[in-house]
Order: sequence, then C-alpha cells, then structure tokens
Amino acid sequence: MLIIACSFHTVWFCCYISVWFSGENNAYSDVRFYGYLKQLLIVSDSIMNEMIISFAGGKKVNAEYRGFTIMTDQSPRSGGEGSAPEPFSLFLASIGTCAGIYVYSFCQERNLPTEKLRIVQTHHRREDGSGIGKISIDIEVPEDFPEKYRDTLVKVANLCAVKKHIQNPPEFEVSTSIAGS
Repeated sequence: MLIIACSFHTVWFCCYISVWFSGENNAYSDVRFYGYLKQLLIVSDSIMNEMIISFAGGKKVNAEYRGFTIMTDQSPRSGGEGSAPEPFSLFLASIGTCAGIYVYSFCQERNLPTEKLRIVQTHHRREDGSGIGKISIDIEVPEDFPEKYRDTLVKVANLCAVKKHIQNPPEFEVSTSIAGS
C-alpha cells in the first residue's frame, strides 16, 4: 500500500513538473496535467481492484477495500441487528453520492453557491414488486444559484460512473476456490 501511495505522489509530482517545465501556464496546461493524473488513477485502479468480503457474525458482512472497512447488516425484520446499512441501501447510496460528488465538484470549481445545495434521490418500485423500476435524482440549488448552470448540473450528474455501470453492466463471474490456495 505504501509503495502505491508513494508511486501515486511521485507520478503526480512528475506530471506537475512536466507541465510546469514546459513553460505553459494556461487552461490547456491544466487540462494536460489533469489528463496525466487521470491516466495515473486508471493505472492505480487496476492495481487496487481486489475487495475482501468477510463475515462478522449474525447477518453482518464486511468489505475491506482500499484501507476502508465497509460494514453491512440486515434489518431486524430480515434477521439482523440493523447495526449498519443493508448492502442494497449502500448500492442506492452509491448512485446519489456519485452524482453528488460530480455536482459539488462542478460548483466548487466555478465558485458557485453550495450552502443549500443538496440531492434528493427517490427510488420507485416496479408495479409487479420485482425491484426498482426508476430512480429519480433532484438537484436542489440555492436561491442565488445562476440559472445558466441548472441544465449543466443535470448533465454533470449524469456523468456519474455508478450510473454508467448500471446502464452498461459488467460481466459477473462467480466461482469457488479452496481458502489459502
């Protein structure tokens, strides 16, 4: 983990120095720098793609990923203690929080007001009860939010990587193996 962190900072620094020494100090150089950084993040993502799932007793299931422990539990109605969100709740939250970071970052980069900015996500079940048929995301903006950016906020929220993966799902492969082999 430490080597990857050092590599990240080293490459970040090299990207920055490369652009700085080129003598460019304009919007294009910023785009080039962030392009280099994006490539670095893609490489680091391919290195850090393993998540370890463990069982913590009862209906608790944890995921270890990138130094974080993501805890889940089932509701008491489903036999759990309700001590953590259910996995499906985290899935739903990942959609709204993903859209949220895109929207919030867009506003921060342009010094747009964010004090009362929030996202309200609602999911609507299918009539036959077979799951969720629609997810609605409403971006609530402050009163002084510039009108000219409202449509753009919708486009920015639609850049959410979680949403894109739902719309273009990955292939799933499930197998068994002997522990420790």
